[in-house]
Amino acid sequence: MIPFLDVLIKRHYYTFSTSIYRKKTFTGLYTKWDSFTPRKYKVNLNRTYTFRSFHICSSPRLLQSSFDELKKLLSQNGYPKGVLNNKNFVLQNQQNKPLNPIKNTIFIVLRLQSKIVDKQIMSCKKNSMGALTLE
Repeated sequence: MIPFLDVLIKRHYYTFSTSIYRKKTFTGLYTKWDSFTPRKYKVNLNRTYTFRSFHICSSPRLLQSSFDELKKLLSQNGYPKGVLNNKNFVLQNQQNKPLNPIKNTIFIVLRLQSKIVDKQIMSCKKNSMGALTLE
């Protein structure tokens, strides 16, 4: 067993399994549901830890165990059942994501050098948030 960055790595003969790691001094204290923190922060705390479990746990059994532990910890902090049962939302979003985003390549050959066209192309690149690569 090797705990590393909140991940517990276990070796089983020739394979490895990963799950959530918590130190022995972990108290289970999260933001209380009754606190004056905005509701969105508390709902997103649950989503964040669900998302984390989904990406760290290497098997369905370990994932379910992590979900059960998270549900127990958050219920101890006063979270209602309706908020605790939204793991399906996170899982559906992850399953619907394509593994490899589709990239289309468009070549534009400009015969005339124009500063106006250059500015417009650079503006399109900036608005595409990295989806457009210019060479």
